[in-house]
Formats: sequence, structure tokens, C-alpha cells
Amino acid sequence: MDESLAVNEEVRRRRSLEEKLKIVRQTMEPGSSVARIARQHGINANLIFNWRRQHLRGGLGAPRANSGSLLAVRVREGAADAAGPASPTGTIHIKFGKARIRIDGKADAQALSAVLERLLR
Repeated sequence: MDESLAVNEEVRRRRSLEEKLKIVRQTMEPGSSVARIARQHGINANLIFNWRRQHLRGGLGAPRANSGSLLAVRVREGAADAAGPASPTGTIHIKFGKARIRIDGKADAQALSAVLERLLR
């Protein structure tokens, strides 16, 4: 009996730092899909998530993605009275992905900074 063995030798492609950064930046655009971008480039989505983690930690040779990055902010009309001093009370609502944060009263800047840093990871 003749047995044949089919071997699928797939050569791993090594991506340059520039290619990795380009792909990571594509995934960080609003409305982007990591799965779709992975398919476009013929790579596994988990690899892109790994590159994103490395990028956010500065491990891809690029500055941290969240240093100096901007978040969308919406200010409602009448929320602050320009004539009077700022009130120590109020409410801050933060919606980031599935996370919802509400801060009532005077916000502690250090605690708020720690929370936002954790969200941006």
C-alpha cells in the first residue's frame, strides 16, 4: 500500500518594525476592526493584539501611544458659569469602550489620573 504524506511548509514572514507600527496604527483608528485588518495582512489577530500591547508599553521602539493622545470631550452648554469661580462639586461622566465611570463631587486629580491611565492600557 502506497502512502503519501502531504506537508504544507509555510514560511514565516518577518515583519519590519515599520510594518508592525503601520498595522498597529491602522487598528487604533476609530471604527477599525482588528480581525479585518489581520485578514488583510494575512496574519493572526492575536499577533496584532500582542504588537498593540508592545506599542503601548513603548516596546516597538515608538513612543507610548497614550502619551499626549487626546480623548473626545463633550462640554454641555451652561455646565460652567464663566462669571463665578469654579464649584468644588459637580459630576464627571467618562465613557470609554464598555467602561462607564461617574465621579460625583470634587474629583481627586491623582486618583482620576490613575483611573484614566489604567483605562488607556
